[in-house]
Amino acid sequence: MRLTTARPDVLAVQLVLLGCPEPVREFPFEPDRGARGFRLDLAFPPAPLKIAVEYEGGITRGGPSHTSVQNLLRDCRKASLLASLGWLYFRATAPTVDDGSVAELIAACVRGRLTPATRAAYEHWLRLYAASRTTVRPRAHTRSPREDTHALRARDTGRPGPAALARPGPAGARRP
Repeated sequence: MRLTTARPDVLAVQLVLLGCPEPVREFPFEPDRGARGFRLDLAFPPAPLKIAVEYEGGITRGGPSHTSVQNLLRDCRKASLLASLGWLYFRATAPTVDDGSVAELIAACVRGRLTPATRAAYEHWLRLYAASRTTVRPRAHTRSPREDTHALRARDTGRPGPAALARPGPAGARRP
């Protein structure tokens, strides 16, 4: 039987059923070392836990998400950065989520790092984090997601995107 629920969600439920506190889904990780931030599929962020879980979905489908050289290098940098900051880093795949083996490993690590006091502190942190994520914040900019994509591409390649070329410039100005 094939599950239709996203496997990171299945893994989160497995962890709770194994006695772990609820993990944070899609945790935005912003390192202090000038590295670019990223999102973790599941995380137990505050110390003393600091456990990260990434789900490798593209591997079993044959999709490009984690199988290209560029993406594999990015994942290696991510794992190295997390390890250098004291995080435990787990990678889960469809077979390891479906048979529950990765959930058992992660749960053992979580239980090993939790005491009743740290569990209460984590649950308090989780409530504060959830409250901060539901606060409505004004958008920092007024561009559409498509314009954001073009702006990032222009920044990375040094060439203007289609949005910049479509805007009329000052009278008599030459286009690039």
